[in-house]
Amino acid sequence: EIREEFGMEPDRCYVGAAHYEFRLSYNEYSEWLAWLDTWNPIASAILNEQEDNDDNTMGAGAVARLLEALNPALFDATFGDAEIEFGEDENGVYPDAGSAYRDFVKACGLAAQGGLMTFR
Repeated sequence: EIREEFGMEPDRCYVGAAHYEFRLSYNEYSEWLAWLDTWNPIASAILNEQEDNDDNTMGAGAVARLLEALNPALFDATFGDAEIEFGEDENGVYPDAGSAYRDFVKACGLAAQGGLMTFR
């Protein structure tokens, strides 16, 4: 079913050429999504669509649409290298939303090139 959904040929073996992990705890991710919704509601809406996806994956086409909405150039023009604190982790540390945003954009960039993004 996954092969069919993402346009993969049933008799072909696919090997990951690149692997990149965007890591935030569940609570940090929720806080980051809330921050994203205030700064970029369009990208947030595309990500929220993924929550209804039972297999927690996004194919290259969907990720490319998300990457376009994330608009890294606008983000860099708006925030530059500034740290953007959001939420609070279990140790009382405020993660940097800008760093998380850049990491997420990098993960999306790889997945948009014929890859697959999974959420765990």
